Amino acid sequence: MPCFSPAVGELFERWDELKVLDSLEISHQKLLDRRKEVVEYGDPEAIEPRRRAALNCDLLQQTLLHRAERLLVSSGTMLLENNVVGAPLLFAGTTKQQPCLVIFVTSWSHWPPEILTSRISNGMSRMR
Repeated sequence: MPCFSPAVGELFERWDELKVLDSLEISHQKLLDRRKEVVEYGDPEAIEPRRRAALNCDLLQQTLLHRAERLLVSSGTMLLENNVVGAPLLFAGTTKQQPCLVIFVTSWSHWPPEILTSRISNGMSRMR
């Protein structure tokens, strides 16, 4: 399934940038390939802290992959509408989520849950 509409394809063709369009289409497919249908979570109270942190990582990763995929698809509409204001707003929302993923992925196995929660809360307050 193509990422962009035929009108966006015509726009890239007019700009003589079909290689860029192909690259974006390939990136979109790679994002879709990394998506999972379901993250098996279970009862959060019954899961041991490390397993729960790992599942939180998986869940957050899937959320960010979905957001990146939607960002890529919506960029075609922004190009067609010459919407120069919308792109920075979308990118800002996406980049504010990335520190959370980095904290989860790099540190979940090193700290107890209460310290991890504190670090995430501190990181989130700095992003506001």
